[in-house]
Amino acid sequence: MRRWLLTGVFVILAIVGTLLVVFISIANNEIDEFYAFEEFIDEEYTPTSDKAYEYLSKAGGEIESFRFTNWYLLENGIEESFDLQSELEIAKEKIINKDLEHADTLAYKTNILNQIHIFEEFLKDLDINNDELQSLKFSENTDELSKNIKEMNNILGEYNE
Repeated sequence: MRRWLLTGVFVILAIVGTLLVVFISIANNEIDEFYAFEEFIDEEYTPTSDKAYEYLSKAGGEIESFRFTNWYLLENGIEESFDLQSELEIAKEKIINKDLEHADTLAYKTNILNQIHIFEEFLKDLDINNDELQSLKFSENTDELSKNIKEMNNILGEYNE
């Protein structure tokens, strides 16, 4: 009787130990995937994102000073916009083609793709010839981008604490 009891306890311990190892392995795979994707984003998207922020900051300043049309048409603003659109498209394709499995990493991927979409909308809306409408769209896109960045920081905060 005692032998059966000990055998049962060892079987239960073996099952619990195996499950524990499996769950730890799954958690490690999820963390590894997230950090690998974060590194991928740092290499493939962050430089373009930084350029986009700089460009939009400059465009915002030009809109506020009512020099936007001159800057956009005569001082290479439109060419910079086309270059950024091309870089964003390349980054978007690379991110879309990145295969991911875990929920947090997929949420991060979706957030980055939304951010790219907002940048694309920003650049498209700069072509609007109505100053008042252009200013309104710029404000709306800025609010949307700020909200998106807060979401991204929440996602990153779970892993970078």
